[in-house]
Amino acid sequence: MLALSAACGAASWPFGTSYQSAAIVDAQGFGRPVTAATIDIPSGWRTQGGVTWNRQTSCVGNSVLFQWNALSPDGAQAVEVMPGFDWQVKGADIQMHPCPVASISTVRQYLLVLVQQRRPGAQVLAYRDRPDIVAEQPPRQPDPPGMPPRKVWQEAGELMIAHSTQGKEMRGTLSAPATFSQMNVSGRPFVVRTSPPLSAYTRRRQDRGCRERAHPQ
Repeated sequence: MLALSAACGAASWPFGTSYQSAAIVDAQGFGRPVTAATIDIPSGWRTQGGVTWNRQTSCVGNSVLFQWNALSPDGAQAVEVMPGFDWQVKGADIQMHPCPVASISTVRQYLLVLVQQRRPGAQVLAYRDRPDIVAEQPPRQPDPPGMPPRKVWQEAGELMIAHSTQGKEMRGTLSAPATFSQMNVSGRPFVVRTSPPLSAYTRRRQDRGCRERAHPQ
């Protein structure tokens, strides 16, 4: 089961908020519904979405698509889990590798591109590294025997953003961890894999911030 983790840069929920564990379900990939991840959300929030599969791509990491969100009863606050993305870094790419090529070499660059894809016109207010998210990632599995040696490291970051939805001013965060692999002499990573990014936002007039966390079982 995938581990998701993020926390908003704004204030936390009011003291005493109760939480419920919500399952993000893959109803397609294994012949029966399977819980792909869990996330703790405030009690009473409604959820929709899950995991779908893109059978048209040969880049394995881009075949599993998280599309899930949770919304507060008044519609003022929400949490969204988005599809992750695997790519090769332009200039260090391998021609026969099946994953797409992009001019993105840091998690910060990735989040800046992602926010304009998901929230066109959004204003980026701040960025911070998230070493706490890196620390929560599962340990890396050993490479198969015979695989060329490589350097692997992780980064995680978070953007604080402002945007409008249906005429309402929102504040939110967008965060994600990424794993970088380097197997060439250029000194640059050539393959990057991100876990599903997580966004949380609230109406500006409430200014209550948000908090969310996810965990494996």
